[in-house]
Amino acid sequence: MRGFVAQIGLRIHSFILVSKLVGLCGRRTLLKTYKLSAIAVGVGLALAGCATPLEQCLSNAQRDYQDVLAAITATETNIDRGYAVHRQSVPYTYQGVCYHVDVGNYSCPQTGYRTQETPVAIDINAEKIKLRTLRRSVSALQRSAEGASRQCRATYPE
Repeated sequence: MRGFVAQIGLRIHSFILVSKLVGLCGRRTLLKTYKLSAIAVGVGLALAGCATPLEQCLSNAQRDYQDVLAAITATETNIDRGYAVHRQSVPYTYQGVCYHVDVGNYSCPQTGYRTQETPVAIDINAEKIKLRTLRRSVSALQRSAEGASRQCRATYPE
């Protein structure tokens, strides 16, 4: 069922960010690997942190269900708004301050990133069909997630 959301062409960026953070233990690794802002690191650690095996199992067990709920919300928002919003990270260069042992502080170019949002036309009828399809799949995914969660609790008792 994991491919279900991908088949209908949905992107759930916030979930992808959180899933990349799951299992990473330690802020240093997070900063080196993803170069996230301090706020994103704090949120990521709060959400993912050094999750216990039970927490990781529960997260994986509920992933498809949570993905579909997020997709339903996004689709409803797009229908209400009349268009979708494409978000992308755009690099820009600015003068920053660097440090070197021999030289000390000096001015240097650095790269920052900003999020650019662009409205995208959608086919409202296609979005409504997608929404009906997603809503039909919720109850089955919820039952599956509940069963997998019970299995997680049996496998990793607290």
